[in-house]
Amino acid sequence: MVNIADSERKSETIPTNMRLPLVLEAVARAGVPVTPTEVNAQIGLPKPTIHRLFATLEAEGFLQRELDGRSYTAGRRLRKLSTNVLTSLRVRTARLAVLNALAEEVGETCNIAVPDRETMTYLDRVETKWPLRIQLPIGSHVPFYCTASGKMYLSTLNNAHLQRYLGAAKLEA
Repeated sequence: MVNIADSERKSETIPTNMRLPLVLEAVARAGVPVTPTEVNAQIGLPKPTIHRLFATLEAEGFLQRELDGRSYTAGRRLRKLSTNVLTSLRVRTARLAVLNALAEEVGETCNIAVPDRETMTYLDRVETKWPLRIQLPIGSHVPFYCTASGKMYLSTLNNAHLQRYLGAAKLEA
């Protein structure tokens, strides 16, 4: 992806049909909440335009405003879109081959899950034949603290992020 703000094209008009994808790409790439101003530093649109785009994306569920009222993260529709891409048959075939081999080798259910706000989203899973097991369909969202993959993810967070999560998490039995 060419950073339009740094390219020679900055002085040219960004095609209308490219504005929303560029905003979504910048928000997704950031990985942390970002403001319209921060995104616009990469894209270079007029200030009213970037704010209209953010308002539209928020209204349609592609972006979600954070509690501070200024910054945004990926909304449910953007996360669902990315999950659909990751679970498409073409991408899934290679993952399943690896998961099947691993599950056969260790004799346990194996999952591929990714963090999604306060949950792990299951992208793929190969189950064993054990009579007692939890069955979670692909696309399931499970709180971090309820899954091994979620706990492993939490163990990778720096202390500040972990404390923020623990302070905000609603732990249910």
